[in-house]
Amino acid sequence: MTALRGIRCFVAALVLATCTFALDVQANPNAAKEAYDRAADAFARKSYSEAAASFALADRLEPNPIALEAAFKAVLLADDPVLGMELVERAGSRPANPKIDSYVVQAKAAFETRAGKLSVTCADERGCTVKLNGVDLELGKRHWVRAGAQQLAVTVDGATKPYSIDVKPRASVDFTAPAPPRSPSAAHGDAATETNEAGPRVEDKPSRGLHPAIFGVTAGLFAIAGGVTIWSGVDTLDLHDRYETGDDGARDAGVAAQDRTNILIGVVAGGAVATTIVAIFTDWGGKDAEASSPTAVRFAPPFGIRF
Repeated sequence: MTALRGIRCFVAALVLATCTFALDVQANPNAAKEAYDRAADAFARKSYSEAAASFALADRLEPNPIALEAAFKAVLLADDPVLGMELVERAGSRPANPKIDSYVVQAKAAFETRAGKLSVTCADERGCTVKLNGVDLELGKRHWVRAGAQQLAVTVDGATKPYSIDVKPRASVDFTAPAPPRSPSAAHGDAATETNEAGPRVEDKPSRGLHPAIFGVTAGLFAIAGGVTIWSGVDTLDLHDRYETGDDGARDAGVAAQDRTNILIGVVAGGAVATTIVAIFTDWGGKDAEASSPTAVRFAPPFGIRF
């Protein structure tokens, strides 16, 4: 699937390039010849920079090894590393030609260590316009530039900011211009949008007391202690009855059971107090504490049985 998508993109780019070239030629069928004639005239005047640019234009409009060879001759005489490396790159996409290949070698030797590539993209959806050394620069494309500091002027929302980008020889630099702060009106609009999307914030009311689960745990422990105390009391009474009927062996066990029961009664009494306090300080969801608190449980005093 990825391979098919790549093929589709390549075909689309090829069709676009072909259509663009066809439109240029259709607009002026003699454009390539006129560019070549201007280049020849400039070369005769030893205006090699002008000649190189015009020969390169003629070759771009109508690819021709004669125009490309003439462009290489002129660019070497003009000592222009930017156009020279562009021609080297262009020649690499053409069929092999011994003369052109020899000029490619010369151009690389003369210019390769004096040029690099630079591309510039915008930081966000606002877009931007860029000038490179005062000339409009096509965004998102790697351009050959002279090695060294490149002066960029990036304009976003009408505000222009300069940047100096260092491009090393043979290197490619992809620069994304930092996004400047948004205007106050735009920032306010974004904030309003975020508020509308998120909706009004509802703050949770702070808890006014203990969580009801704490009361539940305390009450559960209290119930368990109460159950154990009841069992211990019944066991004590049973041992007392056995002692009264003449079972002297039940005396020691009965005394121990009585002490145990008295201790448990104290524990249960303390648990009752603790449970009541927890109930008072529990947050019952806004209900009146007195109405929601459980009724206090009264306990009998410790057993008064004597063995």
